[in-house]
This record gives sequence, C-alpha cells and structure tokens, in this order.
Amino acid sequence: MTDDFGKKLLVEELCLPYDEVETSLETLETGVSPKIWIYQKLWSYAQQNEPFINVDGDFFLFAPIPDTHLKSEIVAQNLEIGFEFYQIALQNLPLISDKLSHRLQTLILPNQDLPAMNAGIVGGHDFVFFQEYFHLISSVLKNEPSLNDELIDSNFNMFFEQYLMYSFVQNQSKKCLFLTEPVSTNVYEGFVNFHEVPFQRSFLHFLGNFKKNVWACNQLSDYVLIHFSEYTDKIERLLRKNNLSRIVTLQNHSFLENSKSNNPFYRTEWLLKTQGILVENDISGSIKNSTLSEKKNTVLEDAYQFEKQKNHFLQQLFSDGEIIENQMISFKNNEKILSENAQLLGVRISWNSSAKVIESSWNWTEQNFFHEAPRTYEQNFEEPEGLFQVFLYLDTLFLKVYEYQSDEIAIVMKEILDEKEVLSVEELVQEAYQYLSQLGDYELVKDCIITRISFWVKSGFIDLE
Repeated sequence: MTDDFGKKLLVEELCLPYDEVETSLETLETGVSPKIWIYQKLWSYAQQNEPFINVDGDFFLFAPIPDTHLKSEIVAQNLEIGFEFYQIALQNLPLISDKLSHRLQTLILPNQDLPAMNAGIVGGHDFVFFQEYFHLISSVLKNEPSLNDELIDSNFNMFFEQYLMYSFVQNQSKKCLFLTEPVSTNVYEGFVNFHEVPFQRSFLHFLGNFKKNVWACNQLSDYVLIHFSEYTDKIERLLRKNNLSRIVTLQNHSFLENSKSNNPFYRTEWLLKTQGILVENDISGSIKNSTLSEKKNTVLEDAYQFEKQKNHFLQQLFSDGEIIENQMISFKNNEKILSENAQLLGVRISWNSSAKVIESSWNWTEQNFFHEAPRTYEQNFEEPEGLFQVFLYLDTLFLKVYEYQSDEIAIVMKEILDEKEVLSVEELVQEAYQYLSQLGDYELVKDCIITRISFWVKSGFIDLE
C-alpha cells in the first residue's frame, strides 16, 4: 500500500516482485498535520480485512517468521522497556495540546517502565484490533486541530505507533507475541550485526541512527550485490538517471580526506595545543623540543606514530588500486564459502595481508566496534601504558577508512593467526581458550571468537579457505 510515487519507484523502476500494489495513499486526505506521518501507516493497518504482517522498509528477514507468530493474535518485533523518548513525548504532550493530552489519559497506563511494542514488524490475526485502534487515534487527532506543530517530532509519532498501541493492547486484554527478547535500554545492541546472520540472527532492523552506520550499510549493499545483483543494476541505473551515483572511483580521490578538516595528524596537534605548545610544520620536532614531562612526551610520540602509520596506509591505498580490488575479491570468496558451510568450525582461515592493524600504547581510536567512542584524547596523559590494536576498515563503497578498536579476545586471536598463518576456526578456538579461560567456559569463549571471526570476514580482515 503506497502512493503513485512509491509505485513508480518500487514497482516500475526497481521492479520489486510485489504480488499486488495499492495506491490508495495517493488520494487519502488525513485532516491532520503532515508532521504526523504515522497517521498514514496506522490508516493502512486499518484497511486490512484479513490477517496481515507489516514489515518496515528498514527491516530485513533472513529466515521465515515462525508459524507460532504468524498465527498469533498480535505480533510485533520486541517489547521495549523504559525508553527515554516515550517519557519525553509524555512530557511534551500537554505542550502540544492540553486537550489531546487529557483525552489520551485513559490509554496511558500508570507504569513507570513505559512498556511499548517495536513495530519494525507488526500485525496478526486480530485485524479488527488495528481497525479499532486507528479509529480511536483518528478521532482524537481530528478533533484537535490546534496542535503545536513545532513540538511534533519523531518521538511524538513513535509514541502513537508503539507506546500507545501497546497500551491499547493491554487495555483490551490482548496478547502480543514478540519476535525477539525485550530491549530495556535506549540503544538497540546488535540489530545491524550482519556477521551474526543467519546463525545467530534471523533478522536485522536498521532503525534510527543505524541507517547512518557505515559498516552496516556497506554490508547491506554488498549482500544485495552478491545475492540480488539484478537489483543492484536497477539501483545504479536509477541513480544515474537522477544524476547520482553510489560509486566512488580512485580517479582524483584522496583517502586523506576525513572528518577532521583533512588533517591526518589532528589528534597529535590537538594534544600539543592543550599543552600550550606551538605546532610547527614538523610535528615530530615539536614533540622533541617540548619541555613536558617524559610521560607526556611518550604519550605524544605514541599519538604521532599512530597517526603516521594510518596516514601511510591511506597514501598506499591511493597509489595502489589493487588493494581495493583484492578486498572485493576476498569478500566475494568469503561469502561463497560461508554460504556453503553451515558451521564455521571446520573452515580454515588466514589473515588478509591487505588488512591493516595499528598497535599503540594508548587508545587513540575514534570508534569502538559499531559505536562512536567519544574520547578526550588528553585523558591518555593520565592513563597507564597498555596494548591497543585498531583495525582499519576499508569502505569499498565510498572509499573511506574507519577505525575499530580491538579487545582482549581479538588481540589473542590476531597473535595466534600471525604465528600459525593458516588454521581452522576450531583450532583457533582451542588455542585461544588456553589464554582466555578466565573469561568463562569453553562454549562462551567459542561463541565470542566465532562472532569476531564473522565480523572480520565481513570486514575483509581475514580470508577463508
């Protein structure tokens, strides 16, 4: 169910294989503020006269939905508990409309945990429930024309789609079956972990800021390229038709571009400035000529060497296009082997010689796995010396390089791979456990190692044989 533009884009341009397409949204007159985009979605649910499942466009299934869920009264992705933005929406509700807030009080349950249902996937056999919920919300919104539009945001929309809908489930004494475990923090951990598909995860959901996660978006792009190449071609043609392109070529491209004003030594320069040192063209000389303590000079030199190694790698990428080509070949080969092996334990692995790892005595990375790791670099002046590894992930789509910090388990794995060169996953697990047994039992450590191997495979850090 879409409008004319949606039909043209999805069906006529991309040729997605829908059995039926309705364009009734084209003529729908909502009678509410256009900022309340959830209205059209709830309206589309209410038009169903048989059991249905709605799957959001940023939700990706890699296995069939279990029959128990397909046959349930109501089904949703997961239960949410204690999410802050529902509390914010509740606080803003009287400011948007005091009358609206008063009319909704009968739906709002006195539960400080603020339970809600994530509607990345939602539906069920009780289609009448969705009709009744829409008519209730529609009557409330349409009878309140004087809403404060400036305060209507995504929190307001999700409040109606997920929090109030689950309150209505409970008020009506309905049963909702969830596809996965409850989430009780404001952050969805692992919901774009491509390296856990299909063995540990049957679906991914690019909700919220996950759509800006470079690693995850690249994995999605590569997955479509390998498994549905005909659609990749259609997307490319559509982009070119609109004077856009997802492809960046090496010609006139510089890997030295980054978010810090194209300065490859921005961390070292920042540290020098915090210590009141005038930064010269020769950064190494600035460090050597400083009158700081031996500890601070050692930290400064460590930052400089870290950035120097990364800069050398970026320059090498710019001058050697084979590295990128080899990464793509490696990725496609790994995908083929993964598709043929239900279990990774028997697969032989080796470190990809094109992959770059930088070791340092202090932590200088901008990223920690998939999440931003906001740091004040000068904190390292107070930190003890240690061992840190940073993996440089090459984004072959937009030709950028991103940093991902290693951890204790990954450091042990990398040392074993450097020593053995080629070994099976099972052999790696057995050897690594000798050093990691303090972390838990064998099965726990094995799962941790296989998760990291899957991430390394998807990132082009290792090759499979």
